[in-house]
Amino acid sequence: MKRSPEEILQAGLHPTYDQLEMYAYHLPQATLANLVDIFISLSTVDDSMYNLCHMDDFKFLADMIQHIKLPLKAKYYDLSKFFKQYFRDLLESYFYNLCLVSDTRSAAPPSTGVCPS
Repeated sequence: MKRSPEEILQAGLHPTYDQLEMYAYHLPQATLANLVDIFISLSTVDDSMYNLCHMDDFKFLADMIQHIKLPLKAKYYDLSKFFKQYFRDLLESYFYNLCLVSDTRSAAPPSTGVCPS
């Protein structure tokens, strides 16, 4: 390398599935977005070195797919794919594929019209 890499000033953290599953075990009726909120409220993060990355995006998508009948683990790993800022551009194809996988014709919110008939 011609130059040394920039110094890393802050790292992004994200809850693992196992961490959220522990909350889900004790709160089986909680939604994925609620579990993330609980994780955030109970977490202690040194703001000078770490941040919880893309949690608002993750919760936004978790709320959008809450009514789809998939296990928590499947929802978590599917949503984890969308950590980039461009996730909203992929939302329509994501819902379409999710509809096909889950056999839920009403998977997408009615206004999007992305589920096959």
